[in-house]
Amino acid sequence: MIATGTVQNPTTTEPRDVIERFVDGIAAQDLDGVVALYGPDALWEVHVPGWDGVANHPAALYELHHGYFVQNRDAFSVDGYQLLADGDAIALRWDLSWRESRRWSPIESASVPRRRCTLR
Repeated sequence: MIATGTVQNPTTTEPRDVIERFVDGIAAQDLDGVVALYGPDALWEVHVPGWDGVANHPAALYELHHGYFVQNRDAFSVDGYQLLADGDAIALRWDLSWRESRRWSPIESASVPRRRCTLR
């Protein structure tokens, strides 16, 4: 995943802090809070097997995040993450797990090894 743009929330503009707040918001499934982190020129691109998406305004950002992190997911959690910084570029590696609610299947785990979020 690649995110570019400015940070809109005035409490902090340090890229590392913003990405940590993003991870916390996703873990809590607080999509309103996650979308509030994006500035007006933000662009979010998702590239995963079988599904790609691009969003560039608040409603589209909300829907994209809902489809990827919330829809048909029960017991969703961020099991761990690591941030690597180089200036304003932040690389995010995180491990996510959830149960697919639409399949009524037992808990399935997913490791998302190299998701990259870049703020410019």
